[in-house]
Amino acid sequence: PDYALFRLTSADQTTYVPNRASSINPDHLRYFRFVGRIIGKGIYDGRLLDCYFARHVYKYLLGLPVDLKDLEMVEPDVYKSLTWILENNLDEAGLELTFSLDAEEFGEQKLVELLPGGQEMAVDEGNKREYVRLVCEYRLVGDCGPQLEALKAGLLEICPAPLLAIFTDAELEMIISGLPTIDLDDWRAHTDYH
Repeated sequence: PDYALFRLTSADQTTYVPNRASSINPDHLRYFRFVGRIIGKGIYDGRLLDCYFARHVYKYLLGLPVDLKDLEMVEPDVYKSLTWILENNLDEAGLELTFSLDAEEFGEQKLVELLPGGQEMAVDEGNKREYVRLVCEYRLVGDCGPQLEALKAGLLEICPAPLLAIFTDAELEMIISGLPTIDLDDWRAHTDYH
């Protein structure tokens, strides 16, 4: 966080995600690539790193799609809004949503179209799932895509993709960081004293 490379997630304040404002540092992508190499070296040597990433970071490293559940940890308010959209009838709600978002970059507002011509496309009951999927992808991946890609490129320099492809996102998290908490009852039940 001190180099504006990563930030803590809103929900739990213990897991990290790439900072979308890291481009303030001109070498930020080289740093992300380096961090990816360090993660790869830790995997290769069987060393656990004392850092935990949000679940969507592990999914991205494995080439898996992100979903709405991944957004809950990173941006709980956006997650609640998108869940409301899915659970309610938009045709009756009277919302005037389009396939575009307002995003802030260094204090300036900019319009981001989720699809070409998205500012002109209305979100309705028939296409709301596609809207939610695109918002999730933008918030989790598109917003910091170059950073995630550099992180992945560094990791793949050390650990080839076919070797990582056998793992799920949860397994990759355990290989990189271990378990964040220890279940003492489980530990006692599976320990033999000699």
